[in-house]
Amino acid sequence: MKLLHLILFVSLYVSTGIFGHSPEKESAETSLFSIGVLDSGDNGKHDSGNYITSGFSDTGTRIYFKDLRKYRMGDPQPPEEIGKLNGKTVTIVGYMVPFDSIENIEKFVLLQAPFMGCYHVPPPQPNETLMIYSSSQRVDYTYEPVLVTGTLEVEESYVEAYLVSKYTIHAVNVRRADMKDAELEGLPLDFHFGGDF
Repeated sequence: MKLLHLILFVSLYVSTGIFGHSPEKESAETSLFSIGVLDSGDNGKHDSGNYITSGFSDTGTRIYFKDLRKYRMGDPQPPEEIGKLNGKTVTIVGYMVPFDSIENIEKFVLLQAPFMGCYHVPPPQPNETLMIYSSSQRVDYTYEPVLVTGTLEVEESYVEAYLVSKYTIHAVNVRRADMKDAELEGLPLDFHFGGDF
C-alpha cells in the first residue's frame, strides 16, 4: 500500500509542476514533460514532437472508461460487450500515473481524469483503471492526456499483491492527445472520491 501512496504522491507533485515545469519556458519540442518515443538506437534522445489532435484516426476500436466501469467489482465475468474486446486492438485516451520514474517508462496506470493522489482519498477502483505495458515504446511522463493503442486483455493486474486493474493494454503506440479527446465532460467535481462501483 505504501507503494501506491508513493505513486499517487509523485503524480500529484509532477502534475502540479513542482519538478521545474514553467509554462513560460516550455515549448512543444523542449518540455521537461514531453512524451517521446525511445528505442534502443536512440541513445536517450526522444522524439517529443509526437502529438495528435481530436481528429486522430484510431487504428483500433475506440473504448471509453464509462464502458469499462460496467465490469463491476465482484462480477465473475465481464459484460458481453467488454468480453468481445479481449485480445483486440483498442484505442483509449486517459492520464498517466507512473510507478517509479517519470522518464523512459515501460509500465503505467491509465486513468480517465488526472488523479491528485491525496493519501486520505481512496484510489480509483480496478474497473476504472488500465494497466499499460509499453515495453516496445518507452515514454516520458506527461500531465496531459495520452492516447494509447494496443492489445486489450481483460484480466486482473496486481502490483505487490494489490489488485490495480481489471484491464491490461500491451501498447504499440502511446502519444500525447488533445484535451478534447479526454473523457472529462460531465465528470462530477468529486470524481475519484468515491462512487458507485
